[in-house]
Amino acid sequence: MEVELTEAQIEQLEKQNKRMVSNFEASKLEREAKKHWDKFYMRNTTNFFKDRHWTEREFPELASENLTIIELGCGVGNFIFPILEANKSASGFSCDFSPRAVDFVKNRAKDEGLEGRLLTFTADLTLNDWLKNVTEKPRSSSSSPQFTLTST
Repeated sequence: MEVELTEAQIEQLEKQNKRMVSNFEASKLEREAKKHWDKFYMRNTTNFFKDRHWTEREFPELASENLTIIELGCGVGNFIFPILEANKSASGFSCDFSPRAVDFVKNRAKDEGLEGRLLTFTADLTLNDWLKNVTEKPRSSSSSPQFTLTST
């Protein structure tokens, strides 16, 4: 299916293309991405995003018995914690690029008594080695990269 762009949309795309970063800048940003995300969480701590309590309504399969979910790019856990609170039989894995964000998730899991149901680790999803941290095969095929994909 081919989509016809309006004149305004074409103009906007051309405007965006003029703001391209150099290869050097792009490479530097990619190399330093972890540092920038860590600084983001240092500045904003757990206050930037709100817990996503709407996910159970939008994805009823998250209420499945004995659900195991993998959250890719968990940030400070705003997606996984409401699920674990609503579904007492659920467990999960959460990973993020930022060690600081992972620490926030670990501390919250400890404070809320969810340590036994949530394994959190630092991971670069562009590398294949992050899978070694997933210690069991999920009983469900649920995963959540959606908030990671929206930030790229």
